[in-house]
Amino acid sequence: MPKSRSSRDIKPLPSPATPTVPKRPPFNWDPIEDSIMLHSIVKVLSPTGFPRGLFKQLQQHLGEKYYSAETLRKRWWQVNGICEVIN
Repeated sequence: MPKSRSSRDIKPLPSPATPTVPKRPPFNWDPIEDSIMLHSIVKVLSPTGFPRGLFKQLQQHLGEKYYSAETLRKRWWQVNGICEVIN
């Protein structure tokens, strides 16, 4: 009968095949100031309409390290309603 292997003979499991996604570094920002600046940038870039892919372009220009297109889109809609009421 063969001997069973001891726990010391068992090799550790290999590391997972999926790479870990690095998190964006935290940074301080003033939500109102940042959102109003974003609103102004969008209005300057597209005064007549709202072109597709604008938030992706802004993400590339402002830096993918700190801004995501979804975050920019959310901030735009948060401030857009307020700016329209003021006008």
